[in-house]
Amino acid sequence: MRALLLFFFLAGLAAAELDSLPVLHQGRVKPFSVAADESLLAIAGTARLVPGTTASQTLISLMKDPRSWADQPLIYVPWLALRGDLGLGPAEQRATMHQVQRLHARLSAIGPKKSAHDNSGLRNGWTADDQALLTLADRFQEALTVASGDTIQLTPLAVNDSERAWVISTLGPVVLGSAPSRAWHEQVRAALATPDGQAERLKNADIWLSWADVMQEVDPLLAAAPGTLGTVVQRAHELSPHTGENTGEALTYLVPPLGDALRQRGQARDADLGTQTYPSATVIELELLSGRVRPFTIAWIGFILGGIAVAIGLSRLRSSEEKSSSEEKSRPNWWYRAGLALSVGGILFTTAGLGVRTAISGLGAVTNLFETLIFVALIVAVLGLYFSRLTGRGIYAVAGGIGAGLCAMIGEAMPPDLGQHIGQLQPVLRSKFWLWIHVKVVVGAYAPLVLALVLGNVVLWQAWRQRRAVTQAESLLLYRCLQWGTVLMAAGTLLGAVWADQAWGRFWGWDPKEVGALLIVLTYLIPLHLRYIGAVGPTGLAAWSVLGFLAVVWSWYGVNFILGAGLHAYASSDGGFGSGGQWLVLPLAAAQIGLTTLQLTMITRAVRKPPTGASTPAW
Repeated sequence: MRALLLFFFLAGLAAAELDSLPVLHQGRVKPFSVAADESLLAIAGTARLVPGTTASQTLISLMKDPRSWADQPLIYVPWLALRGDLGLGPAEQRATMHQVQRLHARLSAIGPKKSAHDNSGLRNGWTADDQALLTLADRFQEALTVASGDTIQLTPLAVNDSERAWVISTLGPVVLGSAPSRAWHEQVRAALATPDGQAERLKNADIWLSWADVMQEVDPLLAAAPGTLGTVVQRAHELSPHTGENTGEALTYLVPPLGDALRQRGQARDADLGTQTYPSATVIELELLSGRVRPFTIAWIGFILGGIAVAIGLSRLRSSEEKSSSEEKSRPNWWYRAGLALSVGGILFTTAGLGVRTAISGLGAVTNLFETLIFVALIVAVLGLYFSRLTGRGIYAVAGGIGAGLCAMIGEAMPPDLGQHIGQLQPVLRSKFWLWIHVKVVVGAYAPLVLALVLGNVVLWQAWRQRRAVTQAESLLLYRCLQWGTVLMAAGTLLGAVWADQAWGRFWGWDPKEVGALLIVLTYLIPLHLRYIGAVGPTGLAAWSVLGFLAVVWSWYGVNFILGAGLHAYASSDGGFGSGGQWLVLPLAAAQIGLTTLQLTMITRAVRKPPTGASTPAW
């Protein structure tokens, strides 16, 4: 019994060390457990495919014995039509690899069809069923790659001049003289294709050995390599017969013997190339801790609860003001203070989470839709508290908490492939200066407009319930938000023009994203100017604050994921077909239009028309 307990204890320690082992996966060095999560999510739609088993253990099992997985439900199929084609029941969400192979002809044809469609430049001719089939083909190919052991890269092939000289003199003739059987063979062949400058080309190629290269199909010549490469391969070759069939046993023998050597090679590679892509132990632990704690989930819960608590506190404060003496009127109650504390806590968790992502990627944390939603949530919450403190109006804190909570909650609910995973940026975006200046200003402009959206709904609902028009005081709340949002959006658009000139050689090209930004500026400039001349009253400004946000929705989401065209298409996913987001966004937009129209109709009926010559219109 003691021996068994000791075994599980050691297996747990080994599993923890494997989880924190840095590996190269999809262009980024990350913890093994994160790579395992992302791989299984891409294939099976969940990182917890086998109950009671971690993603790391499942991934090792899949790489070690792929044949045993051929008849296991593995590949996520959320589309009912394809489930029928695969012989799945309506409730069966995953197909086996053998079942997917039944559609081999259709899967092989969908890629060329997609290429032909993209080259034609037309939007029609590509259906949701086509996109579903393409996504299934991608998941099937990913499953094959993962099962082969090639998706997880463990160590660089050469990390210094002596190892590169050994590759050229020893491995070069062998690889060049035989048919390539592994991916790194082909990379070496390409790097050494001509005799001149081979060492420099080999250095720039940055060839890595995969899990299969080190742990499964070991090249005997690699075991004779100089330095740590030979040590790693020899040790892996010695351990591989002892891994047996038990995943826990495999983890026990696999690490920590190889962990330190692999980390040493990764750090040596960075020193040799003059880069900093191999993360430190601190960054690795931060990424693992962030995944366990889930700061953004805690944040959106804190934001929404904070907004609700402040609203309850305001209602009770209002009731107490009607009954109490003047000395007690300005004293916030427990609900109000608790709501503010929850909002501050949400801000701290959001800041910490974005800080971790920035430390991991080395870039500003606004590189995809998920991060922009979280960043907007942070700014909305901060603005809500700032305006509340500045004006003494707690309604700002209510709107800030609710608006921030909704933004962060939507970000958490999105499919992971839309940004929750930290990935590589397109080359045009790899400018820290413009990511911090242009992108943050534009995304920051969305925040006061989100605040105005929530406030507009609140004041319209209050006016509807009380059968009155929106007051001038309520209108001033909205006016402040719209001013901030419009100024920031105009500044961000001008900064984007300067960046476009540097990146593409022109300031303005009527690209869909550029038009979307201009549409936002014009949409909010109109009511601000009409209010100034008295053509739009408080109720009209409230309605404009709500309906005008549709321009933000179109530029922020629609251009990227519904239109999916233009020079900014690198920020899009699949035109919205794969995630199905348009089937949520469009009905919500229609519901908002219908609700606001109903509110305006009822308010207009309840309020008398202003007398002739009145300076302020009814709405």
